[in-house]
Amino acid sequence: PNKKILFQFGGGEPTLYPEYLEFLKFLKGPGHSVVTTTNGSRHHSFFKDLIKLSSVNISVHFEFANLEKIKKNVEVMLHTIENKETTESLEIKLMTPPGTVFKSKEFLDSLRSIPRFNENIFWSYVPLRHGLIDKTLAATMVDYTDAELEIIQNRL
Repeated sequence: PNKKILFQFGGGEPTLYPEYLEFLKFLKGPGHSVVTTTNGSRHHSFFKDLIKLSSVNISVHFEFANLEKIKKNVEVMLHTIENKETTESLEIKLMTPPGTVFKSKEFLDSLRSIPRFNENIFWSYVPLRHGLIDKTLAATMVDYTDAELEIIQNRL
């Protein structure tokens, strides 16, 4: 009863559970913490409520992401964070297999156009590594062009 627990929900899309926000309210009642990993596809009104109950990690998979919707959701959550309506955090993970790095950077640049994005939101490129295929090569990334590697490594 005296321990605080960090609950982490991800895999699939946890926000599709119809009572997800109510479930988080139940968990947070005793003072526990929650992190939700999501694809950011729900309506911005949902994310305005979610960021008050859970830190949020949005994994942007460019092959199916609605980038306009994700950007709107980021804006809404950033507004909630800046207004001190929450102490939770927001992180954007840009899933960047070879061939999507330039699209990823373009989307990141659009997010950076949101006032105070860089001051309030964590973000990262998530490149593929050979370890997903062959554990002996886990430290090396799959085949990116030199230009793609420069963007990833220098966080451009």
